[in-house]
Amino acid sequence: MKRMVVVGGGISGVAAAWTASNAAEEKGLEVEVTLVEKDESIGGKAKTVFDSEWMVETGPLGFLGSEPTVEELATAAGISDTLTDASSAAAHRFIARNGVMKEVPTNPLKFLFSGHLSPFSTLRILGEPLVSATSEGGEESIWEFCARRFGKGVADRLVHPMVLGVFAGDASQISMKAAFPMLPELEAEHGSVIKGLIAKAQAAKKSGDGAKPKRGLRTFSGGIQSLADAMIKSGKFAVRTSSCVEKIEPRVNGWWVVLKGGQAMKADSVVMASEAFATADALATDMPDLATTLREIPYPPVAVIGLGYTGDDAKRIKEGFGVLIPRTDRFRILGVTWDSKVFPGRTPKEGVLVRAMMGGTYDPMLGEMDEGEIAQIAQKEVGELMGLGGSPSFVHTKLWSNAIPQYDLGHIARVAKVEKLIAEAPGLWIAGNSLYGSSFGKAAARGVRVGNEVIDWMEKRGAGSGEQGAVQQKAH
Repeated sequence: MKRMVVVGGGISGVAAAWTASNAAEEKGLEVEVTLVEKDESIGGKAKTVFDSEWMVETGPLGFLGSEPTVEELATAAGISDTLTDASSAAAHRFIARNGVMKEVPTNPLKFLFSGHLSPFSTLRILGEPLVSATSEGGEESIWEFCARRFGKGVADRLVHPMVLGVFAGDASQISMKAAFPMLPELEAEHGSVIKGLIAKAQAAKKSGDGAKPKRGLRTFSGGIQSLADAMIKSGKFAVRTSSCVEKIEPRVNGWWVVLKGGQAMKADSVVMASEAFATADALATDMPDLATTLREIPYPPVAVIGLGYTGDDAKRIKEGFGVLIPRTDRFRILGVTWDSKVFPGRTPKEGVLVRAMMGGTYDPMLGEMDEGEIAQIAQKEVGELMGLGGSPSFVHTKLWSNAIPQYDLGHIARVAKVEKLIAEAPGLWIAGNSLYGSSFGKAAARGVRVGNEVIDWMEKRGAGSGEQGAVQQKAH
């Protein structure tokens, strides 16, 4: 009997345990898989809270339909019939300027003449195909890349707030290659992002993929946590909650997973699916270089404040997905999503649920604040921004002291170093969202990949491939 321990019960850890247990059964291998989670419940930051007739997410609202892993897992777990698409309201998106929300048209031509950009910035976008591709091949920030290709006006007015909404981070610090690798790849291949996008669309049309409807944001009717819950319910692996891992220690041909209180679990392989800093703490004694590298990944605080409105205030909230707020504006909130407009059925009759986000790299002191104080600020600013007169009927606040991993400049080299160090530790893997993509879909995909890799490694190891074969199997 081989033993595999997964540390961390977010979507990546659950996907790794689920995939490994199923793959072992298909291969006829005897593998005991155990998932260990420090909290009382599974889900990580992707938790769904139910309070009376209100349903609010404490993390991601959904996942992109272009990331197929989530839908594949949902089908395998038997909940594909609960998948739901964002409503037509999601097509309406806004940016605040001087305290006023202004819609950003999704149609390219309408956007160019919407007044969001100066005439010079508009011409600069149209001239992007004429901009020479960089020959340096270095790592640029998102802001640097977009300013070079589309102009500073676009980078400042559109890209900065967009990055705040996705990462709660600074576009001038986050690596473009790490966060959005497709755009540098299009530039490298076609000499232009716009030319690359056109070529990609033409290729899709020619292959027939262009005729297929594109799915945008999706979720589950019971909330984003439904997927983890379904896999836990139907999975062939053990789950231990309220179990804090303090240390991972090597042993002959395996590992010890040491829990708080001193209890140790014997494992042939360990998958670390926790935050980078938590993984670093567990490995610090025996793998100090790996721990130091993982601690370089910043995790700013982010608060998610769910606000439910009824009556006249609910009627005043526009149809739309949400609003982004540049740091040049006077608000402390980073943005607001109109959850029940995007995914109806989360409120009492005629109620509207919105979520405000605060914190990020621009507001690190938020992590020291009380949740009640945070909620008061959010209520005041949302009311002012949306012209609401009363107090919300429902409030739920969740402060994540260490929220979204930031793929800052140097992340590509950091990942390469982590891979090298991990390859020298047979039986150890890293999942989660700290290295290869922070979205719900990418974290799930990482878990699936690692789950399959572990079982392949165990199969080859049992066949006598030896430790060297294990190291080669793990190298990316």
